[in-house]
Amino acid sequence: MGKTMAEVLMEKGEARGEARGEARGIKKGLVMAKQEALIRLIKGKFGEIPGSIAKKIKLTKKLEKLDMLFDLAISANTIDDLISGLE
Repeated sequence: MGKTMAEVLMEKGEARGEARGEARGIKKGLVMAKQEALIRLIKGKFGEIPGSIAKKIKLTKKLEKLDMLFDLAISANTIDDLISGLE
């Protein structure tokens, strides 16, 4: 037996919702991975980092900003060089 129009529309809506949820989950995972990589880079280069810096990194949710901070951390000579990028 065929589906009603309501059933077809519900299935399309569910599929769209699942796709959006997957996209959000993927982005969240990328953000978390970049945050962790940045923290590891800073710790590897400068030793322990102040909790305030780690907190600011964890609060940064934009992928572009995390990429910029990662590049900045690579070229930074001191941890103070990073602080301007976090503000």
